[in-house]
Amino acid sequence: MKTKNNILNLTTQLKQTMLKTTFVASALVFGVTSTNATTKTYVGVSVTGGGSDDVSTLSAQQGAVAHETAVKNCAKMVADGSSIGTTYLNIWRLPSVEELERLGVKHTSPAYLWTSTRKDKVDGIGDWVTIRLSDDHWNINFYNNINAYRCVK
Repeated sequence: MKTKNNILNLTTQLKQTMLKTTFVASALVFGVTSTNATTKTYVGVSVTGGGSDDVSTLSAQQGAVAHETAVKNCAKMVADGSSIGTTYLNIWRLPSVEELERLGVKHTSPAYLWTSTRKDKVDGIGDWVTIRLSDDHWNINFYNNINAYRCVK
């Protein structure tokens, strides 16, 4: 019984460490500081979630960029999705894998698309799930790899 409790305690500690690491890593990647975290002067979009049930619009596929650029570009996309502006409008955002699956969009492009779905790592700043819409194949990519993306609103 004592061994089982020790394992449960270690598991809990590991989960807490992973959450702290994820927060610190996100702060490093996206430039979040104690000041702008409260004012949200950084990119004010979610990059960790399972998504939202009310997503109804998917943008056209955008060119290949690093994950941080995809997040920022979605936040700067103009309301009709026709272009990427120079200011953060926060109308669009990077979708989660679940949102892309719920939308049921199939695409003939062989490109993997960035998502806001994170593949948790204990040791670093980031792996993100990418998905290919032509066959729903998932992949894991490091944050500075280059992939296409689509935005949702």
